[in-house]
Amino acid sequence: LDNFLKDNNQLTVYLFYAIYYFLTNFTLDPILSLQIISSFSIFILILSISTQIKPKKYFLFILLLHPRFLDMMIAQTRSAFALSIFFFSFYLVKNRILRLSTFLISSFMHISMALLILIYYLRSKFFNFNLKLSSKFSDQYKNITINRISFFFLCNFGILILYSFTKSLNIRGTEFESTTSFIYSLMWIITSLITLYIFNKKYKPLLVEDYTLLLLTFSSPLLTIIGYEVLRFYAYAIPFAIISISRLGRNNSKLVLLIYLLNQSASTYYWLKLHFMWYAYGENLYYQEKFYLY
Repeated sequence: LDNFLKDNNQLTVYLFYAIYYFLTNFTLDPILSLQIISSFSIFILILSISTQIKPKKYFLFILLLHPRFLDMMIAQTRSAFALSIFFFSFYLVKNRILRLSTFLISSFMHISMALLILIYYLRSKFFNFNLKLSSKFSDQYKNITINRISFFFLCNFGILILYSFTKSLNIRGTEFESTTSFIYSLMWIITSLITLYIFNKKYKPLLVEDYTLLLLTFSSPLLTIIGYEVLRFYAYAIPFAIISISRLGRNNSKLVLLIYLLNQSASTYYWLKLHFMWYAYGENLYYQEKFYLY
């Protein structure tokens, strides 16, 4: 423990590792401790999502089989744990003070949660308007569309600046260079733009889950293209996709689900191909050791 903390003195790493070390004192098995944390994370995520979707739409949980999400749950335990705490505070905690406390815990667990909290705050404070539209061709609809697109691109620009700032602080996890192909990143950009187009057809205000999904699926490939490794952001987007799709109308939900299933199929092919390469070159164990704390 002392050797680990000497090399990893940031609070976010320390907080997770303290929980991990405390749990290992009881299990006496480091691998079992990681499995317990991962199981707890997926339980909280599924429970949180279940409170937000209709019972007849539980089939959307098939998206949790997305390889990016599975990879996070298995190999990026700290990220998964932090995300589960965020979902717990966002959907299961009703008291405002307790919610704020768990929000802070999630961001201390992993700095990337601060981005999700920022999106939640901006959406609730500045973009929480009611729609009273007589037609999608009305001036109000056009203004709302412009506001949505402007918010979308400004936030993505802000995310690029924010991530560059965290990288300059040498925060753990931001030092890795991108290993993702341009084609894979382009697939996510197309997925995000099609989703934005479908969401913008809604007469109802976009939900915070909608904005979060769009920003994660568009900013992540942009960050990847300019050289940052942010594969965890794709994984973060999957639970939000389930909630967003569940609240769309029948035709739009089918279309967006189809888009994400195609994305999932292509990602599965890409994921399996990479894992075969890692096994072929004997690098799979290094990969697991490198990412489980992120």
